[in-house]
Formats: sequence, structure tokens, C-alpha cells
Amino acid sequence: DPKRCKFDSRLNWMRRPEEIVASYIKMGITGQLAARMVLNTREVADKCDYAMKPAGVDLPPVLPDGRSESEWMVDRCYCRMRELGLADKESYEKQLEEELKAIVGGGFTRYILLVADWINWAKENGIMVGPGRGSVGASLVCYLLGITQIDPLPHGLMFRRFISEGRIDIPDIDV
Repeated sequence: DPKRCKFDSRLNWMRRPEEIVASYIKMGITGQLAARMVLNTREVADKCDYAMKPAGVDLPPVLPDGRSESEWMVDRCYCRMRELGLADKESYEKQLEEELKAIVGGGFTRYILLVADWINWAKENGIMVGPGRGSVGASLVCYLLGITQIDPLPHGLMFRRFISEGRIDIPDIDV
């Protein structure tokens, strides 16, 4: 719709004070008044003391009874490893400990559990879900929780491509 409200992309930048004064003058505002308007704007801005905080992500609780999500995730992963016959393999134990430390320590537990919940719900209800793609395929935790269908250890996939130490943003899970 050519008549819709839209912004002219040529005007999306922070203008210097002299550019603002020049645009006011083009609108018929005298140079002295235009300069005073810019100074007043600067004065108001200088009086403001507000720092925006990162928005973050506010995810709903996963477990209805208030249980520890991290403890539940750990228990579920170890239970699934036993079901798959992987529990006695040292390489799997070591990998799982490393991943759980990164996931829980990074604050990603709830996110991973939410993704697992809706993916497993989709599978149980006949909705097609891919096997997992991208760096999530390197996660043993995601494999054990049913997010992916790829056991990363036989393929030598590197978990740190999914969640590296110090990561602050939620990891991308492509399904």
C-alpha cells in the first residue's frame, strides 16, 4: 500500500546539531531559534539519567510444581542415557557433565527444556519435526531430551559450536 505509514530510510541516522539547525532553517525557522531549539534538546538530554538494560528473555516456568529445572534436566538426561545403554561409557559421562555445566551455568536450562517440550509434544501428536540441524546437532543433552535425533559423539561433533563458554545469548536451535 503506497499510502501506508512508513519511514523514509534516508533519514535514519543521528544528525549533527548543525544538520538539525539547517533543516529547521529550511522549514522557515530562524537560525537563532533553530540553534536555541537544539541547545534546549541537549539540555533536556543532559538531565536524563537513564540507562537501558538489556531486555533479556523472560521464559515461562517449565515444571508446574516448582521443582528445580536443572535437577530435572540432569535426572532426565541420565535416565535417557541408561535407556539407550550409554550410561557406562566414560566418553558419554564426560560429555554430559561438560554440557550440563555449560547449559545450567549459562542459564539456558529453561530454554532447552521448553524447546524439548514443544518438540516432543509435536512428535507425539503427529507433527513432523526435523532431526535437528546446525550447531544443536553437537549437543548430547539435546539428543537425550529428544530435541535432535543425532548422537553427536560417534560423529565427533563439537558442543562448543552450540554453546561456548561465556555465551550470554540464547543458543539457536534449528528444527
